[in-house]
Amino acid sequence: MSRRGCLPYIVLALLSTACADKTLTLDGVGWGSTDDELGDDEAESESTSESSTGPGTTTDTDSESSTDTETSTDTETSTDTETSTDTETSTDTETSTDTETSTDTETSTDTETSTDTSADSETYAFPTPQDPFFIFSGTNPWTGGDWYEGVRDTTIFELHQLDIHIDLIDVNLTECGVQGVTVSVNGQNVGGFEIEFGDDTVDGVFPIGSPILGPTFEVRYETQQTVAFGCGSAGYSTSTSTVTFYAG
Repeated sequence: MSRRGCLPYIVLALLSTACADKTLTLDGVGWGSTDDELGDDEAESESTSESSTGPGTTTDTDSESSTDTETSTDTETSTDTETSTDTETSTDTETSTDTETSTDTETSTDTETSTDTSADSETYAFPTPQDPFFIFSGTNPWTGGDWYEGVRDTTIFELHQLDIHIDLIDVNLTECGVQGVTVSVNGQNVGGFEIEFGDDTVDGVFPIGSPILGPTFEVRYETQQTVAFGCGSAGYSTSTSTVTFYAG
């Protein structure tokens, strides 16, 4: 048996013979530990070293070395470079040229002439280009049924006499040609006239026995006698011909 194996038996023998003595001596080495103290040492120490000199020496060494080295290096580099260049160029060029040329040429020839030859008369142009007419053939009223008609507003309330003046145009009547015309006012026949070879104007005076009520009067020239075929015709000027109304 080795020396380490005999040690417990020696300790037990010594403890049994000297239980009254709290100091034990082993090979000149004294252990001065009580049971209570031994118990406290076991509870407080996690590292126990047992050394014995002499026969049966036991050495237990628990060595724990822990080195934790943690190196943490966080290097965060953030570089935000934002370059914003807004260049806005706005050029509005508006050229507006409105050229409006308005030429209104209105020619109105109203040949309506009122001439008072006395305090009780009024003269008006008739016929005029605005007056209605009917011509069956050609440009002159040479056929029976051809007519010119016009309405005139006056200040005469009773018409007692009508005078007419006609300037003839396009006259080409021959010696055989006779153009006969009746004159009426408000549908009432007041007289007539004839156009013959060599005539260039017509002037007529028509007294009215029973006055025609006004003040508006419709004058009508209507051809009654047709010019013989081949004997020519005559027309009326619509710029210089006139009628005159008499009140008394």
